[in-house]
Amino acid sequence: GDSGVKRLEEGANTNFSVLPDCAHIILDTMNSSRSIIILFDSTSNGGKGCLCDWDQKYRKGAIIATWTGRYRHQGTIITLITRNYYVNGIRFDYNKTVTNNGKNIDGNFTFSVHVSLAKIAFKDGKTINWTSDRTREWIEGQTTLTPLDDVYSITGHSEGTARNGNHFTAIITNPLIFAVGCPWIKKGTIDITPDGKATRTIDFGNGACDHDATVEIKGVVYNITL
Repeated sequence: GDSGVKRLEEGANTNFSVLPDCAHIILDTMNSSRSIIILFDSTSNGGKGCLCDWDQKYRKGAIIATWTGRYRHQGTIITLITRNYYVNGIRFDYNKTVTNNGKNIDGNFTFSVHVSLAKIAFKDGKTINWTSDRTREWIEGQTTLTPLDDVYSITGHSEGTARNGNHFTAIITNPLIFAVGCPWIKKGTIDITPDGKATRTIDFGNGACDHDATVEIKGVVYNITL
């Protein structure tokens, strides 16, 4: 219609070529709050959903993003929510808001990230849920148009309930360094404290892009693979 809403089917727009053929895009850039909806066909592959090439996982349901302005503009608010969204049969409910705070004293954009709902429901009926408040600082890649060289420094905290029903808190004690071009957190530490138990310190390493990390509990260090 004339509202600016478009339905893009099966690679009709190469910007979305990373998505499988059974994922559909609904894009609205005409209203003051722009939106994009990614729909993963729930009937594909015998009800498993769409098979995604990049991680070989099945997805079904919807991911919905809205934004009020350009990513680099101070005051822009971006929201991300899910609707009946499953990955390999595990349900994810998510609601996140990202606000551009403008540039800090170092000349880097910072963003306030508030997660009001994050819940994972497993097939056995158990769940993990949490909320969080973080600050994201854009420390590399601001001068280029490609996101592939972007690097962020993340601080903040979260709390929630683990799969076993125990409440926990998590505090980033050294900024987490996340690079868009790396699938793992490259550097930083988090202290996770389950109620009634010792704090677990997760150390993501010295900045290399790898899946190696350590967990320290009561002075004992364990090597883990992310």
